[in-house]
Amino acid sequence: MDKSKLKVTIFGTDYALKADTSHEYIKETAAYVDKKMQEVVSKYKDQSDARVAVLAALNIADELFQVRKLVPENLERRTIELAETLQAALDD
Repeated sequence: MDKSKLKVTIFGTDYALKADTSHEYIKETAAYVDKKMQEVVSKYKDQSDARVAVLAALNIADELFQVRKLVPENLERRTIELAETLQAALDD
């Protein structure tokens, strides 16, 4: 997909982005970041935008690490092995 320009607003600031993924995906991602920043500022009033961004980034990173714990590291290898097993069973 060719890169195309897209404007999103995060925490009251407009950003012009070039995306090689769908615009809907970028909009959804930007909305998620905005939501996380709004959550931080609702809990911690009178913080600078930079501090809100860092705290939101830490919250998002925490979510990522929690999800990574749920996904086995060897998922790709296990998936290939399962596909091979299934194919062998079908070949019999």
